[in-house]
Amino acid sequence: MTSLTEIQSLDGTALRYALMELAKDIPDAIALGRGDPDMDTPKHIVKAANKAMHLKSLPMMPVAGMPELREAIAVRAKKDHHLSVTAENVLVTTGGQEGLFLIINAL
Repeated sequence: MTSLTEIQSLDGTALRYALMELAKDIPDAIALGRGDPDMDTPKHIVKAANKAMHLKSLPMMPVAGMPELREAIAVRAKKDHHLSVTAENVLVTTGGQEGLFLIINAL
């Protein structure tokens, strides 16, 4: 797919893949496509997801993320990276793309 007309006729996933193919020819391009995991999901996460699927409804979570998760991330940042971080300084996103999107919009 090389012509602009062909690319303009695409949408959704086909467009994303066509643009990523074109970007391979740009030496300094940074691919911000969806990540393809290269490892299995840990068993405890699969177990928790299966348990959650059987609930009648899931509780609403704060926009910034589950407080317990934010606290755990802050503790880990202090321990592993010696950062002075509290849960109030942590924002949980659904992935790197969303995190970058939010940062760019905030700036």
